[in-house]
Amino acid sequence: MWSNILKSLLCKEEFLGSCRLNSRNKPGIRGPEWHLILTRWASIVLLAIVMTALLSAAEKTIQLPPDHPFGKLKSGAGVEVVEDRCGVCHSTDYIVTQPRRDAKQWSTEVDKMIRVFGAPVKEREVKIIVDYLVSSYGPRQERPTRKAK
Repeated sequence: MWSNILKSLLCKEEFLGSCRLNSRNKPGIRGPEWHLILTRWASIVLLAIVMTALLSAAEKTIQLPPDHPFGKLKSGAGVEVVEDRCGVCHSTDYIVTQPRRDAKQWSTEVDKMIRVFGAPVKEREVKIIVDYLVSSYGPRQERPTRKAK
């Protein structure tokens, strides 16, 4: 189909794969030469499509705004692991605003994040994360009350 269209554009008369003289009595494209022209045009079009696809497939990045200062995690052993692993899915505000929990509750929460939400946490990092959360956001230590005199 395309070859016929190309030949009709290049030649005024068609003769079973070859062109006779065109309207100005100049030699037209004869024999397999039209295949070369078609191949060149097809190569150019294909190259343009591939280049467009490659340019549009360039790596795209999104710059997220920094976490609110309120959401800054307390310093402590394991804080880097918590920021790296938990911060992939949610802001640190989410951790800071959680109710205080004991080790079992934090362990259940971390397990849920891994199983349900696919958090990228390695098995050896689970204990580090839970220990950090318990030490920084675990139950408050009750202060001894003074007895009234």
